[in-house]
This record gives sequence, C-alpha cells and structure tokens, in this order.
Amino acid sequence: MKIAIARISPLVTLLLILAILIPVGITVAPASRVTAVATGITSITPSSVSPAYASVGGTVTVGFTVAFNDTTPAEGYIYLQKSGVNRGSGVYFSFASPSVSQAASYPITIPAGTENGTFDLFIEARQPQGSGTWATALSSSSVIVSTGNFVVAPTLSSPASGVCTNDNTPTFIWNTVPPSTNLYTIQWTIDPTFTTYSTFTTAANASSYTTGTLSDGLYYWRVRTQDQYGNVSLWSSAWTLCVDTAASLSTPVNATPSNGALQSASYNPTYTWSASTGDSSSCGTLQYIVETYNNSGMTPTYLVDNATVGATSYTSNTLFLANTTYYWRVMAFNCAGRHSSWSTSTSFSMGLSGNTYTIPLSAGWNLISLPLVPTSTTLTTVMAPILPYLQEIAYFSYSTTTPNYIWWLPGAGALTTIEAGKAYWVLVSQSCTLTGTGTPCAGMGTSTAAPSLPLYPLYTSTNYPDGWNMIGFKSTQPLLAGDATHAGYFSGVASKFSYPLYRWAGGWALVASTENLTPGTGYFMQVNTAGNLVAPCQ
Repeated sequence: MKIAIARISPLVTLLLILAILIPVGITVAPASRVTAVATGITSITPSSVSPAYASVGGTVTVGFTVAFNDTTPAEGYIYLQKSGVNRGSGVYFSFASPSVSQAASYPITIPAGTENGTFDLFIEARQPQGSGTWATALSSSSVIVSTGNFVVAPTLSSPASGVCTNDNTPTFIWNTVPPSTNLYTIQWTIDPTFTTYSTFTTAANASSYTTGTLSDGLYYWRVRTQDQYGNVSLWSSAWTLCVDTAASLSTPVNATPSNGALQSASYNPTYTWSASTGDSSSCGTLQYIVETYNNSGMTPTYLVDNATVGATSYTSNTLFLANTTYYWRVMAFNCAGRHSSWSTSTSFSMGLSGNTYTIPLSAGWNLISLPLVPTSTTLTTVMAPILPYLQEIAYFSYSTTTPNYIWWLPGAGALTTIEAGKAYWVLVSQSCTLTGTGTPCAGMGTSTAAPSLPLYPLYTSTNYPDGWNMIGFKSTQPLLAGDATHAGYFSGVASKFSYPLYRWAGGWALVASTENLTPGTGYFMQVNTAGNLVAPCQ
C-alpha cells in the first residue's frame, strides 16, 4: 500500500473549514465508537499512538482500522485536537482499493505554534472519495506535546529534608516521572543558591544516586529530568541534609538546683546547666534531654518529669511534692543522632524556706486564700504588706438562718481575722504582692489538718445560699482538682461534692477536674449536703 500525503484542494480546504466549524455539533465518542457512518464505512477503530511524548516538529504515528462494506475508495484526515478545536491542517490519507477491513498507520507532524499540553488524535474518513459524509472517531490514546519545560519535574523522596546523618556517603532517592526513557540530573552543594555544585546525570529511569565521601556540613540537593527529545523539567524543590561524623558531644554540668538545695522559690523548679561542646553538624540548635526522678536509682519506674529543650534551661510544669527529694540529670544530642554522656545526678528537695508564702494580686477584686496557717490571724497583721493599697475585704458567713457577707473597710467592719482554709474577696487599688509566714497543715486529709471548714448545701425551701461555699486552698503546692491519688482535695465531702467549682480571673472561670488547684487562690464550690471540708495540706 502506498501512503499519499497530497496538497489539499480548494474543495477539501472548504470541507476542512466546515470540519473545524461544524464539530461543535459533533459528539466525541469513546475510542471504538463511530458518531456518523458514511455509505460503505461501518467503523473506525483507533489502535495505537506512538510515542506518548512529542515536541514541536516531531512526529507521532497513529494506528487505526477502517471497516468497509464495499470496495469504494475512501479518504480521511488525522488531526491533533484539544478542547474540541483542531490544531493544524492534519494529515491526509486515502484507501484506493479498500478491503472489508483495512488497518493503517500514518505519521503526523506536530505543527509550529502548538502549545504544551495533552492532545487527542482525531480521525475522520468518508466514502466515496471526494464526496460523501464524514465518519469520525477519537483515538484510543493521546499524545503529550512539549515545547520546553513541560516535562514534569520529579519529587524528592529520601532522606527527608532537614534530617541529619553520620553516613558521609548518603543515597539520594526521588520519584520518577513518565516516560521510562527519561534521564535524571542531581545536584548537591553547600551553597543554598546552587551557584557552585556537584552534579551527576543518571541512566534512564534511575531513581537514586549514592554520592562519594562528603565532608561534614549542611547540604542542599535537587533533581530534574530530561525526556528523549532533549526537553528538561524544572528543578524539584531543594531539600537539606546534615552530615555529621564528629566525635561525641561534651557532657553538660548541672548548675541549678544545686546538689542538696531546698527548692523554695517556686513549686515548679527551673533547671540550668552548662552548654555542651563539640557539635559540628551546622544543621540546627543543639538539644538537651532533662530528666527528674524521685529515687536515686533513676530507673524508669521513678521518672516523674522529662523534657527536650533547645536551651540550657528548663522550667518544669510537673507537680512536685513538698518534703520530697528529687534527682535530676541532663544529656545533649544533635540532629545527627550523636549525644553526650548523662551529667552527674544532682539532688534537691521541695519545701518552703522559712515557711513563707507569696500571693500576687491584680488591681481590682481578687479571690484568695492562705496556703499556710498564719502565725497571726489578725486581719491587719496578715494584710500588713498591702495595707496602703487595700480597699475592702469580704467573706461570706454561712448559717442556716442568716447567710451574709462580712466586710472589712479601712477603720471599720465586722471582719477582723483571716484564716487558712477560707476564701476571701480582696479589693486593691493597684497590683501588689501579699507575703507572709505560717505553718503548713499537719497532713493530707487528716483530722489534724486545721481548721476544717463547714459546707452548707442547697436549701430547697429558701433557695439560698444555693449550696455555694467560698473555700480556700490550704496547701503549699498545686494539686489536681480531681486527683484521686490524694483522695481528692475534697476528702470528707466527696459524696456531697456536686460540682461545679469556680475561680476568679477577672471573671468567673470553671475549674476542670484536670486543672490544678493552686496555692493562694480561693474558690467557689457547690455542695448538695452539709459537711466539713478537712483540707489536705502539704
């Protein structure tokens, strides 16, 4: 069979113009389906498109089969088609003496001006030659046309960006993109601008490359691909890799709390230590692990607090028990996985130095309580540090007959004492700090904890005082509101405690069972049965 590529006649040109304009009304059918059948043509079945990628000026060979019901000569065209519009003049073909079913393949050249994208190949034929109705079919495959950087860029896979390794011959891995004939070029450098770099181009369809020996430092790497027509993709995103083969880091030295120290400044200790040296990774901040145990053996069973930080200090949020000895240590590590030895274990104890307390107050109303049993309960003695700013104090006095607030005003009022275990409204003119001394309660929820506090329930007859009670938190350290290990702070009234519990923070705030009750804070609690709150203390 002789393939004819002929000059297009005026008649055919007119038909082509109509074919470009009229296809708006032509439904593009699936691969083997014919949308309009000419006399003598029963079907057009596309079979292949090769290659799947092409560039402007290149050729794509289209295979198809036309079925006939007679031997009348036939002709047709093959077009690139995208979004329903034909591109270029296409390729003319003809069957001078068709058989019942005739297979053919024709090359089509990608015309100048064709943009990047995916194109379908559109075939149409008619019979008899030179006249008649066109039968059409869409090819079973498409072709991707590339006019420059249309080749899809690969994506990086491993090592993940930002990680460190002590392997100085790392293997870089990426995800390949079609077709399988693509080559890949990798660049790696210590220069984030890639002005200078090392490079390697792989064999077709390769997805990894192992470098030679690299010096310690922070590296940037990226990959791009090139198709069989010489078109290259954009570069992938650049990832970083830290290479560190240095010796182990130096051991930090514990600073505070010092060995044997009494931790009195805060219920949450702040640790400090010396910086470790020897890190040559250049890939990020050196990290430290801080561990605290309540046993000198420092085994996992006794671990009470641990943290990882990027500084040489750390303030714990763990609840530490008073009159208890703790042991802490620290270790440095870098992003390459190298680490120092543990520092020498240092012990400290929790307690109140001189049995003192500190309660910060904000300008306005504050709901407070004393964490210690005060040395003197006289109001003016307890409040002496803030008397210049003190404007009012109020305590709700509960009784079954006359529940009422008792007030103190400068030089007047029935309220004359301040006791541990009770909560008080305190109004100050400016921010200040209430300090004082006292004695810790005798024990956790025991009868020797003094004083106990009577609680009044909801009165259904008068609906007043509605079960609400102002209570103090008589403890020198935070405790969970619902901490079962301490039998709950509300030991003795647990069966009567119906919740909710509120604190004041410039407005009412509900206290969750997972929230800490804090020394110096007062609370409102609602109960449904009368009882005595014997405050557990530490």
